[in-house]
Amino acid sequence: MTNTAKVTKGTISPCIDRCKIVERTGVCRGCGRTRGEIQGWASASEAERKRILAELKSRVALMDAADDSEGSCW
Repeated sequence: MTNTAKVTKGTISPCIDRCKIVERTGVCRGCGRTRGEIQGWASASEAERKRILAELKSRVALMDAADDSEGSCW
């Protein structure tokens, strides 16, 4: 996450304004969230937001590893 992250209801959104949903995974390359997570962010509870945020680091790492193994960029 970068300094462009947004605060929404007390929780920092992982959005970095570089949205690109990867069709084969359904995950945004910018923030690591799924379409459903992005769409539901504003109405999600704090607990749900924290759960999503906790998953993002490993999710993005998996995407980065896939990039390296496939030799392609997002």
